[in-house]
Amino acid sequence: MSSSIVRRKKRNGISLKKVNISKEIATINQLKSQGLISEEEFEKAKQKILKKEMVSH
Repeated sequence: MSSSIVRRKKRNGISLKKVNISKEIATINQLKSQGLISEEEFEKAKQKILKKEMVSH
């Protein structure tokens, strides 16, 4: 991510951590869309990502 994007995101109040979480969820969603993981596996992985976020706060 370029430094100008990072500065813009920080200015807009979007933390980099939230951007990373969005990327992680998008990645597992892509795996689900490609048929590489099931809906159930996607939901479990998504919940794990979100719990990790809640613990870090």
